[in-house]
Amino acid sequence: MAVVTTRKTDANGFSPTTMIALVLVGIVCLTGITLLSAFEPELTSGNDGASHALSKSSVGYSGFVSLLSGSGQEAAYNRRELNDEQERSTLVLAPNSATQPEQIEDFRHFGPIVILMPKWLVSPDQKRRGWSQLAGRVPASSALNILPEDWLEGGSSDLNEAGSPQRVQLQYRSFVKNSAKDFGVTNAIEGLRTVSGSVWIPVVAGPSGGAVIAKHKKENVYLIADSDLFNNAGLANIANARLMAHFMADIKEDDNPVVFDLTLNGFQRQPNLGRVALEPPVLGATLCLLLTAILIGLQAAVRFLPPAPVRRAVALGKRALADTTAGLVRMGKCEHRMALPYANLLKRQVAKAISAPTTLDPVALTETLDKVSALSKSQLRFSVLAGEAAAVSSEEDLIRVGKDLHRWKQETTRERQ
Repeated sequence: MAVVTTRKTDANGFSPTTMIALVLVGIVCLTGITLLSAFEPELTSGNDGASHALSKSSVGYSGFVSLLSGSGQEAAYNRRELNDEQERSTLVLAPNSATQPEQIEDFRHFGPIVILMPKWLVSPDQKRRGWSQLAGRVPASSALNILPEDWLEGGSSDLNEAGSPQRVQLQYRSFVKNSAKDFGVTNAIEGLRTVSGSVWIPVVAGPSGGAVIAKHKKENVYLIADSDLFNNAGLANIANARLMAHFMADIKEDDNPVVFDLTLNGFQRQPNLGRVALEPPVLGATLCLLLTAILIGLQAAVRFLPPAPVRRAVALGKRALADTTAGLVRMGKCEHRMALPYANLLKRQVAKAISAPTTLDPVALTETLDKVSALSKSQLRFSVLAGEAAAVSSEEDLIRVGKDLHRWKQETTRERQ
């Protein structure tokens, strides 16, 4: 004969531990998604192989940032419009061939502007993350088209390109200190580019007389004609690194930082409601709302009293009759008149409980009840209580007399010792 065993199962279907674990996992996942969505631009490394300050490829400028930081100069990234505190900073722009002149014109401010001219057309290496594949060079004849037109007015401007690899004697001419200093010779640079024209003043001259680095005559703008001097591959040369560190320290004003713009390279910080809610000064209100939600959840999860029973809108039977009668008495404002009928009701109940003779008249019955109360050692007498019940004129007196009558009944019938 087979024995069937039964196992008691949870009536709720899930154990409290399982439900709490599910809720906590959900909260952690939702918080993680919210934070990642709000701060995704800052969490992105930006190492995509292109020519900008976050790229570690040969044509990138992450080494430029590291060089300045290592030489004691403050360097920062910019992903939004420049604020008032950055008006005097040295701004470094790394535009590409698709940059429009209007985009560069929007960056005009009081501090120096250093523009790294685009030279190479690159695409990300599909096999090695962060590497780039060279697809050709930006035509020298069209590279200057990214500059605002008023920067090129009033004189000629040309971007010249050497046909064979060239080496440059790096002699920096300081406009601030009115001096010149030799830094050595660069490695041979393929297709060396130099800028010439009446609107440009040479700062570092090339072999043919053109300027590798030039300053605009009217604007506080420095143009680096060939980015191969100061990209990651170029800064491997000690002469290039020394020149760039000296040049940036010389042109910046006071202790203002060097700001590397990333908006031209697609890393602009977009308006984000989640970021606003998670940053001061709105962060305080967000934490208050979160705490309120937690308290509401706790109140919903933990009941302090058992749930109230569901009652019918209209009661049935004796309950309905009693409720209706009480409602009529309340509407008539005659609750105090119920004291004497209540006293007579208890009088009959006590007389029945002590087996008093039914032939007694009301006065004799009252005297009998008082004697029984005395034998029961009760301090209350029905004759006194009946007089008080007849004199009741308010709800407060009604409650007081009703309590005394109830107590007299219990003591007389020995329901209460």
